[in-house]
Amino acid sequence: MKRSRAHRSLSRICLSATLGTMLLSLPSALAASEEKTTHRVLLLVDKPGDLFIERIKAEIVGMGLSVVTRAPAGPLEEDARAQHAIAAIRLLSTRNGVEVWMADATSGRSLLRQIVIDERPDGPDQNLIALQTAELLRTSLFPRTAETHAPIPPANPPPPAERAGQPVASSVAASAPVESTGVEMAAQAGVGALLSPGGAGPELQVWLSLHRFFGRRFGLAADFSLPVVRAALDGPEGTAKIGTAMAGLAVLARLHADPSAWFFNAGLGAAVLRVGVDGEAAPTLTSDSTSVLTGAGTLRVEGGYAPTDWLHLGAHVLGGVAFDRVHLRFAGNDAGSWGRAFAAAAIFAEVTW
Repeated sequence: MKRSRAHRSLSRICLSATLGTMLLSLPSALAASEEKTTHRVLLLVDKPGDLFIERIKAEIVGMGLSVVTRAPAGPLEEDARAQHAIAAIRLLSTRNGVEVWMADATSGRSLLRQIVIDERPDGPDQNLIALQTAELLRTSLFPRTAETHAPIPPANPPPPAERAGQPVASSVAASAPVESTGVEMAAQAGVGALLSPGGAGPELQVWLSLHRFFGRRFGLAADFSLPVVRAALDGPEGTAKIGTAMAGLAVLARLHADPSAWFFNAGLGAAVLRVGVDGEAAPTLTSDSTSVLTGAGTLRVEGGYAPTDWLHLGAHVLGGVAFDRVHLRFAGNDAGSWGRAFAAAAIFAEVTW
C-alpha cells in the first residue's frame, strides 16, 4: 500500500512539472506567434504579375517577412491596417519609385512614411529601388540586426525624418548601374484599309512595324505595308486594279509616358510608295495607265490598351501626301487617279520586349 501511495505521489509530481513547463513556454509561443503576425508587409498591386512588384517582393521574402498582395482599396495606411500589416508598399504613379508606410509595432501608430525614387532620365533602376526598400524595412523593423548589414548609400545625405506624417524622398546613386525597364523593342502586326481620293475604292492591307524607344518618350519606327485586296476603279471603257506597297521610317513620341494600361503614340516620317496599276480594257480599247514609284510624307497617331506588360492591342490612323499622282486613262480618256493625298486605318497587336 505504501508503494502505491509513493507511485501516486511521483505521478502527481511529474504531472505538475509538465504543466509548469507548458505554462512557462506559453508566453514565448504567443510572442513568436504575435511577431509573425506583426511582421506582415502589404504590397499594393494595380496589375497582377507586375515585374517591379515581384522584384520588391523577392527582397522582402528574403528577409523572412510575411508578404500579402492586394489591390489598392483606399489610402495606404488604411489598407495596411485592414490587413493587420506593420508595413505597406505601393508603386508611385510614375513607376520611378515606391511609397513605404510603417507602423509602430506596439502602438500601431504611423512610424514612417518615405518615398524611394530614381529620377534619372534613363532610370529607374528597379533592382536598386527594391534593395533600398528592403534596407529601409530592415533598419526600421530590425534595428539591432541592421548593424550587421552594410546599407546601400544614397546619392545625397538622407533628409531628416518625417514630421507629422509628411513624406521624405531619397534618390538612388547616380553612378549605380542602369537597368532599362521601359519598352525597348516592339513588333507590331495589323490589318486595315488604305484609301486615296480619285475614284478608286479602298485597299485591304497588312501592316508590319518595328519600334525602338530611346528613353521614356522618343523612339523610331520602321513601317511596311502590302496590299492583300487591291482597289478597283471601274469605267465604261475598262477596269483598273490598284495595289500600293509602302516602306517608311518615322520618329515616334509617347503622348502618355506615365505608366498606365492605356497608351498613345504619335509619329512623323517619310515613306517610299510603289503604286502598281493593272488595266483591263474592253475590246478595241487600250489602257495606258502606269505604275509609279514615289515618296511621301506621313503622320500617324496610335493608341490602345495593354492587357499585359508584353502585349498591346490597339489601332492606328495614318495620313500622307505623295510626291506624284498616278493618272488612269482608258483609250485616251481620264478614268481616275491615285494620290496625292492618302489615308489609312488599321487595328494591330504588338509584342514588346
